[in-house]
Amino acid sequence: MALISRVGMIGCGSMGGQIAEWLHRHGVNIVLFDVNEDQAHQLSKRLFAENQIECPIAAELSGLGECDLIIESILEDAVAKSQLFRQLETCIGSSPAIFASNTSTIKISEIASQLETPSRLIGTHFFHPVDRRSLVEVIQSDHSDPPSVERARIFLTSVDKQPIVVKDTPGFIVNRLLFPYLAEAMQLLQNGHMISEVDHAACDYGMPWGPFELADAIGLDVAYFSAKSLFLELGNRAAMSPILPRLVKKKAFGKKTGSGFYDYDSKANKGLESPLATEIVAKYVQSPSPIVGTMIERMMYAVLVEASILLQEQIVETPALIDLALVKGLDFPESPRGIFGWAESLGPENVVQRLKQLANLGERFHPTKWLIDQAAAGTFS
Repeated sequence: MALISRVGMIGCGSMGGQIAEWLHRHGVNIVLFDVNEDQAHQLSKRLFAENQIECPIAAELSGLGECDLIIESILEDAVAKSQLFRQLETCIGSSPAIFASNTSTIKISEIASQLETPSRLIGTHFFHPVDRRSLVEVIQSDHSDPPSVERARIFLTSVDKQPIVVKDTPGFIVNRLLFPYLAEAMQLLQNGHMISEVDHAACDYGMPWGPFELADAIGLDVAYFSAKSLFLELGNRAAMSPILPRLVKKKAFGKKTGSGFYDYDSKANKGLESPLATEIVAKYVQSPSPIVGTMIERMMYAVLVEASILLQEQIVETPALIDLALVKGLDFPESPRGIFGWAESLGPENVVQRLKQLANLGERFHPTKWLIDQAAAGTFS
């Protein structure tokens, strides 16, 4: 199997730049392309300053024809990505290069639908910040060429990344599980809890930051866009709270705008809860249900149910891989490891019984067949 030695990077913005920087630092030959050529030149200068190795810039997509792997990191829009890869396919002709999208939510099969050879497209979802997150989700659609997926996996391992091969589904593993976590946190606000109270509960459990501080760091506009996409997949298991779109409408995008769920100073240091967010949350507070559960178990059980559905759908092979993705991609605690480590520590039968007690809160707490069967077997491993 031929090794990957030259990589084309399409899109030299924040995420594309981080990916290129990581690969360049690990001795990979990089060729840059961006429709904004100045942005490509700025990135090339930064990479050269780091280790004094030239990083060529392609003036046209055809200049990527000698690359073994071409990674796209542009706007998170299926149409834009499909058009780009279709154009790339035309420009580089018979080049055997593997095409890879850094999409975080869009199905690879949807992007590949316009290609003459959809089998050449896979997903390589890196995580922000690239130099601190070792995880890369390698997405294989029904059309993807398995040897290309394996070549990408081997390559990513060689540059000190932790690749996990995932079947094609919106949000893949991490974002598909992040959405129920954030959605349940917002439901807790509607049940009368304070923003900082929910965040403190998550941090006390062992998360490095709470769901609302995390959302502010991601960008509420980005979170909202992803939420709309994933809602089509998850439906009532993670119904979108009206709080998020109201904040986005007010252009309170989080840390990058200085205000989201929290206010931030000029150096992006977190301050107090945003008065705007507090005002919006107050409009949507509902009466709590008879069985509301603790804050952390509500958020964790919502993630657990969705994780079990990923296993039922055979999107990922084992609970251990899901736990690894949550630890490496979302900073879940190493102990108890991920979501299944947490559930195992409670006792599988106890987990199913507790879900049945919470089931009146909605479909997101209905124990799945996988959870019931595993509980009967006595383990979630």
